[in-house]
Amino acid sequence: MKNKYRSMACWCASIALLLAGCAHAPNQEMSDARQSVQAARDSGAAKHAGELLQQAEDLLHQAEEELGRRYFKRARDEAIAARTAAVEAHDIAVAIKQAQEAIAAVHSHGSSPDDAEILLRQALEAANAGDGQRAIGLANEAKTRAELILNQ
Repeated sequence: MKNKYRSMACWCASIALLLAGCAHAPNQEMSDARQSVQAARDSGAAKHAGELLQQAEDLLHQAEEELGRRYFKRARDEAIAARTAAVEAHDIAVAIKQAQEAIAAVHSHGSSPDDAEILLRQALEAANAGDGQRAIGLANEAKTRAELILNQ
């Protein structure tokens, strides 16, 4: 009889712990996702990472709907995915903007940053193709090459 009560108590405790872990709203994840989407918008991601920004906004909207339905696990997962997409969109936009500014500085000094412009063009193509990491790498390389020209 003791074992029966003990196993029943363990079962109830397990269920209570499981429900406690799932029962709270993902407030931090939602806040992080909202801030990341706004930062991506503010960085100009709509211009150079528009599809990725749109994906982040859609995921955030889905997370908000799931939160409203009190499907907290789904809301958390969607919010995390929204934040990830928004951060990448932001990073793409910032890298491209910095490369463009460095190239513009080279032009204003009367030099020709041909290599940097080619890399920037490739970065823009990679961003349009949805290859964010490649776009960031190429844009950073374009910026570095332009800065080398300025420092000569």
